[in-house]
Amino acid sequence: MTEYELTTVTYGTTSAPYLAVRTLQQLAIDEQDNYPIASKATLQDFYVDDILSRESQESSAKELQGQLISMLDKGGFKLRKWSSNSPELLGNIPVENQDDEMLKLPLDETRKSLGIAWSPREDCFYFRITITENKKPTKRFIMSEVAKIFDPLGWMAPIIIKMKLLIQELWTNGLEWDQPVDDMVQKKWIEIQKHVKDIEKIKVPHRWCYTTDNTKIELFGFSNASEKAYGAVVYSRVRINDVYYVTSLQAKSKVAPKKQKTTLPRLELCAAVLMAGLIDKVKEALNCKDVEISCWTDSMITLGWIRGEPHRWQTFVANRVSEIKRLVPNAQWNHVISVDNPADIVSRGIDPEKLINRALWWNGPQWLETDKMPITRTMPQPNEEVELCHLSTTKTVTIDFWDRFSRWDRMIRVLSYCYRFASKQKNYNPLSCMEIKLTTKRILMIVQQQEFEEELKTIRNNQSLKKNNKLSSLDPFIDEDGLLRVGGRLQNSELLYDQNTQYY
Repeated sequence: MTEYELTTVTYGTTSAPYLAVRTLQQLAIDEQDNYPIASKATLQDFYVDDILSRESQESSAKELQGQLISMLDKGGFKLRKWSSNSPELLGNIPVENQDDEMLKLPLDETRKSLGIAWSPREDCFYFRITITENKKPTKRFIMSEVAKIFDPLGWMAPIIIKMKLLIQELWTNGLEWDQPVDDMVQKKWIEIQKHVKDIEKIKVPHRWCYTTDNTKIELFGFSNASEKAYGAVVYSRVRINDVYYVTSLQAKSKVAPKKQKTTLPRLELCAAVLMAGLIDKVKEALNCKDVEISCWTDSMITLGWIRGEPHRWQTFVANRVSEIKRLVPNAQWNHVISVDNPADIVSRGIDPEKLINRALWWNGPQWLETDKMPITRTMPQPNEEVELCHLSTTKTVTIDFWDRFSRWDRMIRVLSYCYRFASKQKNYNPLSCMEIKLTTKRILMIVQQQEFEEELKTIRNNQSLKKNNKLSSLDPFIDEDGLLRVGGRLQNSELLYDQNTQYY
């Protein structure tokens, strides 16, 4: 009987991926005393059989390169297909490890870096998009085309979210895999195809090289939600020679569920959870212990929930608040206005040609590059999560009911008891402040619907009021409860929320 012993990893077997990765890791552990820099890079920067690493200075990069070659050579591994934005670094590659074909390519050619095109000369990342024409697209075809866009860090999230919404519509319509889509969906898909090729015009600078081991890093997370989708984005900020450098690190988007209707404040809370998860992953990837974390949302209700203790809220809110505090326990939570919130672009979507020069998305709000942070508006924490039902009224409702009461407070109390009775609550305690506030908001909603029906429709559709409208000069907006409030310069004051944005 003859016995044969394999001395290399046999590819194609179930255990092959594990054995390949585990062998590299064991080699790094065994040689960590002799090659500390290469050992650390191998354990942290290898992805299967590719390594993507960086150093802040060319001398450090040369030392890393030399240690990697020597250490891996001890295990019988030959590093090939080197790419770098430094010609001198490429010239240091030993002849026996050089790849002739790669060395003949000019430096301005793009390389693939973990599936993303990278230009060494510009030190920028690119995206390569392949579009297949199909006059009768099906659900299978559309999903296959969307899956071709490889965007692991979510830089194209504002573009892809529009595709995700279209896929959600395909599933909602209940189409079979190879069934042609209807004319409306086909029109939307053709519109997406017209613009998707513009993704190739986008250049993402690889600016993380500005950092060093002693550089103080700050992380800024932004979240936002709309009725259709929600998303989050994370930026890093470092200060070098009194200049701030801001880099977009990662973003992610999700579509809002359709099976179960979720209120906008809850979607904003889900966006905050998504942001907390991104920050946790980014912090782990950076391997930095002392990182200042600032989280920003434009939802005051979400801020109130997060600043309170989870046990005070209902199950849905309590679970997500607990998850946020577990992921980013030391984060500072702040309010940001919508125009300064880059996550607003994710939740609403944007065409590629508009995203190219959208500085808010790539660099965050302008104040990130200064020492001045915006003043956070404050509001009292909610005592409980209030679930508001959708209320639809018409002008047929008479105002005779209001005339039955001579005093405002008496009317509020009577209606509060009526609402309590209608909700079948067995509560014999005096009315709480929250019940009175809720009744007041319901009355305001009825009155505003009667008096400003057209204005409410216009604002909900994100349209501007006519100049001759009596409300146009007051900068009105609709809050999380669906009530019309007055905007203006007072929004930037340090007054309480109900004082600087009063009901109209």
